[in-house]
Amino acid sequence: MARPVPGHRRRKRRAPAGGRDLTRPARRPRPATPAPAAAVIAGYRSLLHTARGRRTYGYILFNAALHSGIYTWLGLYLLQRFALGLVGIGLALLGYGIPGLLLGPVTGTLADCYGRARIIPAGVALAAACALLLAIDLPLPAVALTIAALSLGYDMTHPLLGGIVTALPRRPDQARPWA
Repeated sequence: MARPVPGHRRRKRRAPAGGRDLTRPARRPRPATPAPAAAVIAGYRSLLHTARGRRTYGYILFNAALHSGIYTWLGLYLLQRFALGLVGIGLALLGYGIPGLLLGPVTGTLADCYGRARIIPAGVALAAACALLLAIDLPLPAVALTIAALSLGYDMTHPLLGGIVTALPRRPDQARPWA
């Protein structure tokens, strides 16, 4: 064990020129305090007070019901319908993630050109049509393409709804939990 240098406690700590004192711990910013539950409830009550807010959040609820648990549902569907193993299910479900990655900018451009009011219902209709197609006895390659189209329908609805919801309240950050 090293012995301390004599007189080391008597020295004054000085920061290097233009820098901070590295011998002292840096100040950490205080975490933001969460809003009280009553304020959050009041904020959402004000969001739902308008007809547009109720309509938008109703649409989001419908969208969530349509798409929640999609990986579980599709995995079970592929297991029961085609008796695929884990790797086969994973490869088939790749078709659900890839279109969003590749076609996300295209759906954003379509929303800019034609407006959200046309793109969102088209996405819901596409997803519903794909769900109906999955009920038909299709071969595995057609099912994989239908899964990819289902993903495109979801991508046409989900990210755009976040843009609408943040435009509703008087305070733009009300609908975002991370703000």
